[in-house]
Amino acid sequence: MLRLLNRRQQPTSASTTTTTITTNRTVLSPLDIPEILELIFSHLNDHTIRRSVVRVCRKWSLVNQHRLLRDEPKMHFDESVISALERLEVDYQRRLEKQRMRDSNTVKSDKKHLSTRTGTRTAATALYGFSPLREMVLFAAYCKVTNLNRFPFPSSLTRLTIQTRHSSYAQCDIGRILKMCPLLEDLCVESHEFGEQWTMLTVTATKPEHQDQSFPNLRSLVLVRVVFAQDDLESLLTLTPNLKELKLMGMAWHDSRNIKLRYIWTQLFGVLKANNITLDQAHFSNLGHRMSVEESHMLLTEVYPFSVRELSLWALDVTPRLFRSVFSQPEALTTLEIWWQPSMNDQPRAHSDPSLAVTHRLIQKYLCTCPQLARLTTLKVLIRVEDLDLFQRRGYTNLDKRQSATSNENHRDSPATNSSSASVWQCRGLQTLHIAFRMPSAFHAVYTRILFGFISRVCPALEDLQIWIPKQCHDVIYNARHSPKLKLPLRGGLCLLGRLQYLQRLRVVMDEWQKGLVVQEWELNWIVASGRKDAKSREKRQQEIESWRRWRANEDRIEKSRDETRQRQSSRNKPNIKSSNGSSTKSNLSMTDDAEILSRLQNLGLLLDVEDMMREMEVKETRPMPSLERISFNYPILLRPEEELERVFS
Repeated sequence: MLRLLNRRQQPTSASTTTTTITTNRTVLSPLDIPEILELIFSHLNDHTIRRSVVRVCRKWSLVNQHRLLRDEPKMHFDESVISALERLEVDYQRRLEKQRMRDSNTVKSDKKHLSTRTGTRTAATALYGFSPLREMVLFAAYCKVTNLNRFPFPSSLTRLTIQTRHSSYAQCDIGRILKMCPLLEDLCVESHEFGEQWTMLTVTATKPEHQDQSFPNLRSLVLVRVVFAQDDLESLLTLTPNLKELKLMGMAWHDSRNIKLRYIWTQLFGVLKANNITLDQAHFSNLGHRMSVEESHMLLTEVYPFSVRELSLWALDVTPRLFRSVFSQPEALTTLEIWWQPSMNDQPRAHSDPSLAVTHRLIQKYLCTCPQLARLTTLKVLIRVEDLDLFQRRGYTNLDKRQSATSNENHRDSPATNSSSASVWQCRGLQTLHIAFRMPSAFHAVYTRILFGFISRVCPALEDLQIWIPKQCHDVIYNARHSPKLKLPLRGGLCLLGRLQYLQRLRVVMDEWQKGLVVQEWELNWIVASGRKDAKSREKRQQEIESWRRWRANEDRIEKSRDETRQRQSSRNKPNIKSSNGSSTKSNLSMTDDAEILSRLQNLGLLLDVEDMMREMEVKETRPMPSLERISFNYPILLRPEEELERVFS
């Protein structure tokens, strides 16, 4: 980042030349015309353009500066970055002043006609023109009280994201930010604080000095897990007449003085209506609380438009009645977000909260049966491993520690199941999938095999995948806590995501951005070409696969026994795939499609699935995730695959 900022604020090298201006017109090459360049390369994706095509010629490079990704994530955030930002701002203001002077002198533009004469002039040439900073993502791992309120945000910004960790009573004055950045359109402030409630980030909004001052450019305001008094927010809304997105997600309801700040949603909805603010995207939730019936009704009737296509709901607010109301609309959803975060008191029970039981069942039911969700392109949702375990194999946890295994021994969660009764998601055209994934006990590789295997078969069009694993879960059966630490061994099946041909961004994270990853380098470096070709890594992967023989033999015995049970059941019962209203009314085409997907999922959760995928990579030299651009394991910034592996194993 510092390198970029220094490059932006450094004076361009100028060469003073004497040029003879003639009336002869220069013949332009096709590569000098931006429109032709756009047409020539319009069939390529952004990844290819950024990596290679952007360097085709100087004109194309200048036109596409905004496509280039310039970052330096390994540099420590220090005063040098702030100094570079300050110099950048000075340079930006200087150029704005020059532009204003040029505009005021347009009356003297008659000098331009001198180009028809022969003469001399001095010209300053430079390879790159000035490009002001438009977007910033600021992640503060240790945020002091006044850090954010002293930070020199560039006035040229149009998009700003602030993420904090270990907030320690820090404050963020978004009123100051909006005054400093008058062009700002999108503002997101997010706290990753899971410590004591009163140490969370506090958001304030200083009122402008002039009563008639407003912030008409602001289109989006997203606040996540922060403290922000409702009165301050309502005052701010009067100054943002063009706001189209407002998300208040998991808002804390106690401040540093333990004063209750729980939002009264009916009052806030009234303020939105009074200020004629019509939202296209919205979310409203308090940590640990759910909306009343009246608030839910107002949300759907007065806040969301009638033909809503993007819906974001608090998990505790999800009820059968709410879903029936939402899906009674004729318009099909394209984005569905069911969001939930534990409050400080609920943290040990993350995702096992009994109040979420109804939510899990409803989500799974509608994803599998609701035809209106078939057109979803974005899904952000809570998922349990049992929701994806179509063949009841999550009990396959210790099959390599015995000489033999039977279908009933130590597998109370794995009864013989008729596969024809299983259902898969209808939204198979998903491009973005963010999952909060809960495991029923401490980590077992079969859990992630089920997760990765299900996603790779049911969502082949994914471009953006994020999987979040809570720091702690609560085993309801044994009444004990467990920490499902992030582990990605080869047998865990991450390689199954290699089937995703269009995946560009992959993030696998755990609560609190924990450092360290329980994995060996040879278990992950197949992601990059050098790791797939490395002889030592290939040998270790082959040795690991050979060590699975006993496990695989016991898997085969169990599966053979269960197949026999399925055959006996199928001779007595007809296959039945139910629709959302409980009747067998699915079309023949839909049933055929389901059957095809289920046939591809027959090895879901088995080590055989991982072995087959590794054989494709090692023997057939199939390139996994060929479109992958950025990846992250427990790191707040997405990096190139080579950089992320270097960071993890250095």
